[in-house]
Parts: sequence; structure tokens; C-alpha cells
Amino acid sequence: MRSVKPRVALNALFLHYPFSGTGRYVAQLVAAIERWAEPVLLGSRAFPPAVSVFSHDVNVVPKQSVQLLASPIDRLPRSLAKIWYEQLGLPSAASLAKVDLVHYPYFAAPLWPRQPTIVTVHDLVPIVRPEYRRTAGQRLYTTLVSHGLHFANRIITDSQASAHDLQRLLGIPAHQIRVIPLAVDARFRPLATPEEEVWADTVLARYGLDRPYLLYLGGLDRRKNVDCLIKAFAMLRRGCDLPHCLVIVGAVRAGQPLFYDPRPDVERLGIAETVRFLGVVGDDDVRALYGRADTFVFPSLYEGFGLPPLEAMACGAPVVCSCASSLPEVVGEAGLLFDPNDPLALAEMLRRVLTDQELRQDLKRRGPKQAAAFTWEATLAATAQVYQEVTEQVVG
Repeated sequence: MRSVKPRVALNALFLHYPFSGTGRYVAQLVAAIERWAEPVLLGSRAFPPAVSVFSHDVNVVPKQSVQLLASPIDRLPRSLAKIWYEQLGLPSAASLAKVDLVHYPYFAAPLWPRQPTIVTVHDLVPIVRPEYRRTAGQRLYTTLVSHGLHFANRIITDSQASAHDLQRLLGIPAHQIRVIPLAVDARFRPLATPEEEVWADTVLARYGLDRPYLLYLGGLDRRKNVDCLIKAFAMLRRGCDLPHCLVIVGAVRAGQPLFYDPRPDVERLGIAETVRFLGVVGDDDVRALYGRADTFVFPSLYEGFGLPPLEAMACGAPVVCSCASSLPEVVGEAGLLFDPNDPLALAEMLRRVLTDQELRQDLKRRGPKQAAAFTWEATLAATAQVYQEVTEQVVG
């Protein structure tokens, strides 16, 4: 067994997007990697790390430790600078740094790796969902990084569902894949003290939430299937005399084909007075929203993992979740699953949860226990094992 820590180049580009799922994953890797590797953190000058990454909220290494690589095409569209960084800049810089291996923590496998390479594929959205490869540039990039996976020594993915997709859709052999689930941050937990309850009241008052509510959080791109939720909520309002409103967290983007703008449907269905759009909300406020929700609803059509329902369960929110892709692996028996193509079934399930206090309390008890099985300690330990496995394979 190798006794010296491997020297690892980590692609740190997603520190530019710290509140994305991949950004959280990279921040966790950066914070822990020195325990089991000698890190070389490489980023792109076109995508500098966000200032918030280096605040007290995310325990990562000092900002100057991330080497930002310049591209000869930085003045061109950033998508081109990103490709240069992933395919040419990072492999070259890692080679000069004499690393033992390179880790790409998102779907961006290099076509010509110069060192042993690990790639984390969180999901296969551009493969599974054709709307994400509408343009010639998107199709070319998807083909490029998909082909690059065949040259990786190991591929880490977040779920058995994604591992199956890698084998079925891209022909990646099973022995090349390691399934390592993501985890929930410790900050997501039930409201446990009178002081926290008062704090949650303050947060809800700031958003004008003075009535019970259903909560959705998770983005408004088309695959999130929020249109199904809007239809189901309208059916629920017509069929039941409930005081609840629907709270939607996330940026609403009008006129963009990959994103759903719910506002026209909300007006057309006559539910505008009972739907609240809160926009982008910080993690602390999100915890309060999860903790006070009568139900958290997640209707997504495809997820490589699905952090929002896990966070909601960790906070004690009753979860009603789509049965698609990886989501049953995350929710287990701690939530209710529904067919994301059936708004009527969703409406009926929501009615059950909102009118059955015993069922709601049972889900609130089950959720934190299920979420406790997903820890960053386990995720990082399993990742360290893959590093060791690849390093020993190369040495041997």
C-alpha cells in the first residue's frame, strides 16, 4: 500500500458557482483533500472563484492556493475558454506540476489526458434530455466529454441510477465506475429550540409567509417539471378547501427555452393569490423554509442524485417526491413517491399529506433518519479510496 500521499490536481472551476450542487461538492473536496492527498488546485481565470467560497461559511483553503490558468482565448466567449481549460490548459498545468492523478469533479473528461484521471459524473442530463443539446455547440461539447470518459481511469457517480445510465447510454464498463452518494450539509437540521423557532418565525415574516405552505426548491429548468406541480396545485385548490399556499424558491427566467416560467400558468389557472415566488434564497433562510413547510414537493423528471429532498428530510419536512431516476435511492421509505407525469396523482398525494396529521408526523420522523445515512465524511472517505486505488494501479 502506498504510504505517501498522492499529489492530486483538482479541477476547481466550480468554485465559481458555489451554490450549485457541483459547487458544494467541489468545496467539500477542497476543504478535506489535504487529509489524504497533496492538492494542486487549478482553476480558470475566466471563471474566478466566488468571494463567498472563502468566507467563514465554507471551510476551504486560502484563496491564493487556487492557481488560475489563463487562456489564449479568454477574450472570446467563455464557453470556448472553458473548453480550452478542461481539454488543454489543465492537463498541461497538471503535467508540469508532476501530479500523480487529476480529478475532474464534473462531466468534463479530457480527450487526451496526460496523467491518470478520475472524473465525477453527477448526472447525464445532456445525454438523457435532448433539450440540453439543442445547438451544434452543445452537441459537439457533449460528444467530446462523453468520448473522453473512455480514457478516464475511474468514473465516480452519485447513484446507482446514474451508474446504469453510464453503462447503458455510453458503454462505460462497470469495473470503471464507482458509486459514491452525495451528502447533506450539517447546517440542514430540524428546528430544535425555542430560539430557533423564533428565528424561523422572523425569516418567514420577512418573506410575508403568514399561512401554511407547500415548498418547492430546486431550479426552474424544464427537467425539474415544475409545470406538473403547478397543475397539481391548481387541482388541489379546486378539490379542497385548504389554507395553504405554494412557495417556489429559485430564479424565474422569462423567455429562455431551457427554463419554465410558471407565472403565465399561475395566472391562467387562477391561483396567483396562493403562489409565492421568493427568488434566490440563502442557505440559512432555506433551512427555516424547509423546517416550517407542511410538505416539500420535488417533481423532477431526472436527477443524478437530488440534494433538495435530502436537505428537506434532514430539516424534518415531509417529502413528496418523484419516483424518477435516482430519487428513490435518496428518499428511500422516508417520503412518498409519485409518477412525475401524472399531476392528478400528485394532487391526490398532496391532499393526503396535508389532511392527515398522523402521516405528516410519521414522515417528519422518518426524514432526518434517512438523511443521516448520507454524510460528507463517508463521501470523502470513499473518494479517498478511489484516489488510492488509481494511484496504486498506476504504480503497480
